[in-house]
Amino acid sequence: MYNIAVHFDVKPEHRDDFIAAALEDGRNSAAESVRLISSPSRSICRSSANGLR
Repeated sequence: MYNIAVHFDVKPEHRDDFIAAALEDGRNSAAESVRLISSPSRSICRSSANGLR
């Protein structure tokens, strides 16, 4: 896993739109993570990595 830190300014008139977009992106990312973790091929890879074929 990689962590990236950035800093930028959002104009006050765009603040609410930015927050809404960031929250939506976070929800979509979380949903994608759940989908990847629960997919059968992902489970097989995880089991194989642990030697549990």
